[in-house]
Amino acid sequence: MRFLLYLVKLTTMKKLFIFSIALVAASGVHAQSSWSLGISGASLGNHSYYSGGMADAHANFHHDDFGTGSLGFVARKTLCPHWSFQTGFGFSSIGFNFALAQDYSLLNEDSQWIGASVSSGVVNIPASIIYNTNLNCRNWRWFVGGGFSTVMSGQTSGSTEGTATAEDNTTVSLSTNYHSPAFTRVHGHLMGGIEKVYKRGAMLSFGLMLNGGLSSLATTDVTYTLDGKTYNHTFTNRGNYCGLFINYYFRPWGSKTK
Repeated sequence: MRFLLYLVKLTTMKKLFIFSIALVAASGVHAQSSWSLGISGASLGNHSYYSGGMADAHANFHHDDFGTGSLGFVARKTLCPHWSFQTGFGFSSIGFNFALAQDYSLLNEDSQWIGASVSSGVVNIPASIIYNTNLNCRNWRWFVGGGFSTVMSGQTSGSTEGTATAEDNTTVSLSTNYHSPAFTRVHGHLMGGIEKVYKRGAMLSFGLMLNGGLSSLATTDVTYTLDGKTYNHTFTNRGNYCGLFINYYFRPWGSKTK
């Protein structure tokens, strides 16, 4: 829920949101090219990379993709039988995942890891062009698409620290120092998948999405001590992610009941 607090500070985001809703409402008056409004959910893996500090790392240090989810609303407008435009807005997060492995007891396997995760909430407003194939006999079709997204967040900073005593009574520690400035960036994305079109125009879509950014959105300094040696690394996050999504679109506005 932390990212919801950041949304209050994003005046620009609120203006874009109001504009998007007004655009959907204004365009929905045309029965032949009405909007399909829906809800969207996704499971994503957000990638970060080493960017500074010591290049040598201890074998017990792990840097993993940050697992996150996304919830939002989508609006899709059919332009012609094979092409459509899609927009909306969604709430997600970007972050970092680190862990240290240590000696542990098989009676307490959870003690194997000392972990640290830090993140920022983000708002995503995409604009996509989608191409779909003809429906098959079961009303399924393939689609591919791409476009750009406006990604926004408020400033976030903080630190974490964790220590534990290993089985040999040595102390293991892991600390992070996280910083993400307030930003508004434009990212590119690609998508593809399969969808079912129901009798009255509702749709259910399953797909894969790839998102890429070119500039730094957040950095984290990591420090840990193992075997009497202290290590420090810096990692950067550009908001790059890939993941699976599911969208459900309600019956188009203005469509007639059959």
